[in-house]
Amino acid sequence: MIINRTRGNLLRIAIGISALVLLVSSAGVAAADTETMYVPFSWSFTTTGTSLGGAYVDNTGPPGTSMSDSKTLSGSFTIKINFVPPGGDWVLAPGETIPTSTTFKINAGFSGALSDSTLGFDYHGIPFSTFAEARAGVTALDIPAFNTVHIGAASTADINQNRVSSPTSVTDGQVIPFSGYVEVETLFGFGSGTLGDFVTGSGNIEVSGSIDAQNRQIKYIKPKLTTILVSPSSATLNIAGTHAFNATALNGSTPMAGVNVFWNVSNATVGNVSASSGITDVNGNVTITFTALDAGTTFVNATNGSISNISSVTVNAVPPVLTTILVSPYFATLNITGTHAFNATALNGSTPMAGVNVSWNVSNATVGNVSASSGITDVNGNVTITFTALAAGTTFVNATNGSISNISSVTVM
Repeated sequence: MIINRTRGNLLRIAIGISALVLLVSSAGVAAADTETMYVPFSWSFTTTGTSLGGAYVDNTGPPGTSMSDSKTLSGSFTIKINFVPPGGDWVLAPGETIPTSTTFKINAGFSGALSDSTLGFDYHGIPFSTFAEARAGVTALDIPAFNTVHIGAASTADINQNRVSSPTSVTDGQVIPFSGYVEVETLFGFGSGTLGDFVTGSGNIEVSGSIDAQNRQIKYIKPKLTTILVSPSSATLNIAGTHAFNATALNGSTPMAGVNVFWNVSNATVGNVSASSGITDVNGNVTITFTALDAGTTFVNATNGSISNISSVTVNAVPPVLTTILVSPYFATLNITGTHAFNATALNGSTPMAGVNVSWNVSNATVGNVSASSGITDVNGNVTITFTALAAGTTFVNATNGSISNISSVTVM
């Protein structure tokens, strides 16, 4: 089985060991690239049963002794195509055909030898002729009959006859039966006066077949993968995020089903894919899921042989989430016109968070006020305001960001 790839203006066809290179004009090349495969094809046959037989007689008398021998044969020839068509997307090339019949012939050979050294004799006044005779026949197709060979006294004969049937059209699996026989018969006469007189005969028959093998290469073609498209072409995720990526296999602009697409990532520390490979569906698509593992950049690669494409993925670190605001001191006591600093610390778990906007207010503005309504935490997660006491009473200083808040109580004497 020989596979060649067709691209551009060059088509290489290899048959057996020889290589034939043809230059094909661009007008003769299909718009979409194809792959080409050559699959060997031939006819043969098998033989079952008995196709060879022989008979032999050695008659040494006494006079009037009759001796014979015979053999029969039978069997069949079964016609067979030697060809395994390729599976998958391979189709016969335009103009290519697979032979459905061929011609078969049966050959039959009849051989041997006859020899008689005796003479005729007279028995009680009745004359007898010494002889040796060989007969054979084959029944199969329209094979012609053999000639009977007969010799008389003091003579010899060689047998060498061949018969061939007419070429017959046959198909795969057809069974052609055959049968045949060979016989040798002798009658011993008077001696010729020489010691060791004899009448001998041998006959052999053989049946064989011959077929037009039609040895050739059957050409198949299939669409060739020319492009893999990966979508989306880029994606941005946070750590632990996931995203689906789709590869579309194309022959020119036509989607290709059944293409094995291999997936990998260029930086496995940044993320991984849910499968290392997948087969495209009837629309030419196959999908995997990328999971982000760590901050960084990587590429998701989709490949089949020399055809590939990529999508870039950027993974961002997960921003810290504000979980707690601590306000210190927890309480304070002041005289009217007195002041006191209050600090808010923004935390993600137990880790200080910089850049958090903390809003400040007091629950009773007649008792006092704060120096700023909001502030941004520093690198240590802290932001500070100053409370000024205005009148006797109790109030709370509130530090808030969204649903996260805390308070400190203030008593003004």
